[in-house]
Amino acid sequence: MNETIKSILSRRSIKEYKPEQIKAEELEMILLAGRYAPSGMNRQPWLFVVIQNKDVLLKINEILQRNRPKNMPAPPPGQKRPNPLETAPTLIVVFGQDDMFTTIYDCTLAMGNMMIAATSLGIGSNWVHAVVKDLFTSEEGKALKKEWGVPDEYIPYAAAVFGYKAAEPIQRSPRKDGVVKIIN
Repeated sequence: MNETIKSILSRRSIKEYKPEQIKAEELEMILLAGRYAPSGMNRQPWLFVVIQNKDVLLKINEILQRNRPKNMPAPPPGQKRPNPLETAPTLIVVFGQDDMFTTIYDCTLAMGNMMIAATSLGIGSNWVHAVVKDLFTSEEGKALKKEWGVPDEYIPYAAAVFGYKAAEPIQRSPRKDGVVKIIN
């Protein structure tokens, strides 16, 4: 099987990470994969913010916990899931210029490329939608965005943590049948 297809099929959401930081060369390759994602009219509307400071990661997690939506479902009974923001050494947030209708797709494609690239390098990843949905709506989150030098017109569209796996993920659930329609 082709190595790219292997990486796509083996990519999993990793919840527990080793404390060691990913190597700079590997981070560069992950970011390069994101920069080479397709974008509408080749606008490349993204801005990648990489957070590797443990104190900042924990601060982000605290803000999210305080502002957790009341309707957010709890994990299934008996399943205590590790919080990837507490264990992963790297968080990448993809912001995009909110001036064209393709930005959301461009930015999420960039993150998809980065997650697949990470898998190909033996690095785990996990999408963290709360960072996109909830972090930057709070005053503390807005202050972080400003502190990081992200211009006001940039909106968060994707976020994921990255690091070396501390544990193997649980068994992958089967893929749904009947989700493909081919029109000849």
